[in-house]
Amino acid sequence: MALWHTRSLYSLILLGVLHSGVVRGWVAEPPTPRTSQHGPLPAFLTKEEALLPLPAVTGERLVPTGYVRTPAEYEPNEGLLFSWVSTFDTVLTNIIVYTTTGNPGGHAWVLVPSAATQLTATNKLSAAGANMARVEFIIRSQNSVWIRDYGPRFIQQEGTRAIVDHTYNRPRPLDNGLPTYLAAAWGEMRYALPLVHGGGNFHLFSNGDAYLTGLILNENSGVSSNEVLTYFGDYEGLDVTIVEPFPSSVDATQHIDMWFLPIGDNRVIINEYAGADTYAPRRITNETANTLASHGYEVHRVPAWNSGNGGVGGTHYTYTNAIIINDQVLIPWYNDPRDAQALAVFEAALPDKTIRQIDCRQMINYAGALHCVVMHVPELILPAAPQVRITSPRPGDLLLGGETRVITWTAYDQNTVSHVDIWLSTDGGATFPYVVAEQLPDTGWFAWIVPRVAAEDCRLLIAAHDPLGNVGTNVTRRGFRIAPRTPEQVYAFWLDMDPGWARTGQWQFGTPLGQGGSSNGFPDPTSGFSGNKVFGVNLAGDYATTPGGPYYLTTEPLDLRGIINPTLRFQRWLNTDQRPYVEATVELSIDYTNWTILWSNGTSAVTANQWASVTYALPDWAAQQPTVYLRWSYRVNSSAWAFSGWNIDDIEVWGIPAMTPFRCHGDMNCDGFVTFADIGLFIAALKAGGPGNWPAPDPPNGICPYENGDFTGDEQVTFADISGFIAALKIADPVPCVTTP
Repeated sequence: MALWHTRSLYSLILLGVLHSGVVRGWVAEPPTPRTSQHGPLPAFLTKEEALLPLPAVTGERLVPTGYVRTPAEYEPNEGLLFSWVSTFDTVLTNIIVYTTTGNPGGHAWVLVPSAATQLTATNKLSAAGANMARVEFIIRSQNSVWIRDYGPRFIQQEGTRAIVDHTYNRPRPLDNGLPTYLAAAWGEMRYALPLVHGGGNFHLFSNGDAYLTGLILNENSGVSSNEVLTYFGDYEGLDVTIVEPFPSSVDATQHIDMWFLPIGDNRVIINEYAGADTYAPRRITNETANTLASHGYEVHRVPAWNSGNGGVGGTHYTYTNAIIINDQVLIPWYNDPRDAQALAVFEAALPDKTIRQIDCRQMINYAGALHCVVMHVPELILPAAPQVRITSPRPGDLLLGGETRVITWTAYDQNTVSHVDIWLSTDGGATFPYVVAEQLPDTGWFAWIVPRVAAEDCRLLIAAHDPLGNVGTNVTRRGFRIAPRTPEQVYAFWLDMDPGWARTGQWQFGTPLGQGGSSNGFPDPTSGFSGNKVFGVNLAGDYATTPGGPYYLTTEPLDLRGIINPTLRFQRWLNTDQRPYVEATVELSIDYTNWTILWSNGTSAVTANQWASVTYALPDWAAQQPTVYLRWSYRVNSSAWAFSGWNIDDIEVWGIPAMTPFRCHGDMNCDGFVTFADIGLFIAALKAGGPGNWPAPDPPNGICPYENGDFTGDEQVTFADISGFIAALKIADPVPCVTTP
């Protein structure tokens, strides 16, 4: 977003107001790339393709609703999708044979450009032993074999299967159009993920943890990491981690499937590279392996290498670019001694699977292997127990004790979800002793007053119940933090100038002369704590012992609206007789009539020969009041002894800004961030004409208060608010802001 010009954004929003409210980009259709002179198109960009524009990211913003889940590849699959290219027909044949003859066997959907190619492929597959009853041909031309990178990503949405379609990161229009074609042909809902992406740069586990390399940011200039996380969370129900990409001199694709393979729940195989610890692939894979191990993952390592001098510039050989299809695992074979080592690792890590090796010596020179040429089509499994996913707080979020934050979740059951319970852990999920809420209706959100605790690794557990007694749970996969909220200075009076406060008796403003205290206690100071001036009682000596008072120094009215936990701080140099002879107090009122004592002297004299900082908590009922008065007093009674009396300086009021739920300027869909996803709703608020035409806030369904679009403070969303909204959009990496002062 940092690359957008203000004028461009302003025009974009105006077009949305004047037309349909759906913002679409437009570029000329790129020419169809030609086949490389050296063979089929590689997984990386050819020199010719590098000169062509990428397809435009679709402007569609239809987001899946309800419970959304993306199955992991190691879960049950209906089969695999293929794009048949004659150059790699031997590799494709081997994969299809193993897929269709496995136990359980899977289907193979094979894209071919013509009936003639279908016949050739049929003959080859039949001769090799494929179960042709499980092979289905689709006559449609494609640009390349790398269906993993452009093919549809399948999700499960409320008991149905749907397709998520990204913009392919290559100028190959036939490839890029396949998900749209299949969605129509198979009658499945299609959602357009608003990112340029290659599907090989993506892996996930069944718990929703997903991993991509930083290529996703490099290919989406102006899109922040938080926006990427939000998109994958909204469209695919995932919690994404972005790791450092390999240098392109080692791996031309920079895809994570070239060195990382989930093999089961909390189990993964990661490449291992020889060389110095500073060699980027070795460093990145070691760091990722250590991080996952620290999160409780079982990590296995397999060898990998680049054939170039010094591990750069050659062919990148990897075994993790493999296929898990039901009971089988298909891994590359390179006629290298390391083939046996890789096979042993896979067999030890997956003893219940049949491991098969497939010759990839030709294919790997095009920067791809087995995983790159298939796309999994998962089975649609409807579990008996409710399914639930926590969508906020997000991992790494900082929550402040006492604020109101929105907990959001999605839940699904074949019948209905009757209610949910929520618990909090402050020890990384080891225990959940804190009840957040019980017997909540399944609204998808709950306004939570964060407890005033300090914890670095907090987790939420949500249990969803159905009427039949089935229970499904979900735990926050990685921790968020809770910290005490830090007080802020609300008022500061340094007394460099007289603030003009009301005073009676011997209260004075000026420079103390260091006198008094000759008989009792100590004399006045000779200056303030900071600067020369103070408020004091008789700055030239002791207070008079003639009975009288009480005498007051009273502040102007202080506005503490929006402030909780207020406290009074000041510097004090006080010498006074004890009660009942002299009474000294610090008091508070919100109406100037009824006063509450914050401090009073006791039955011993108070003496001091230096400045002391004192702090008094104001009562809870004084918080958020529009008028608060403070005053200092002294009263002299019979038989009082003379002391030098009050001296005060550097008077401050501190407090914590109160937090209002669901308010964040610019966050129109209540995801806690201001992003491009908010543009449509901001436009709708502009067109609404006032809060009376705005639906009731419903954060789980993407409706925030109308006032979130109000940047000028007039409680309306008008053209005057556009510049403020644009400024919020242009923050490159926005911080969470579900609640604001």
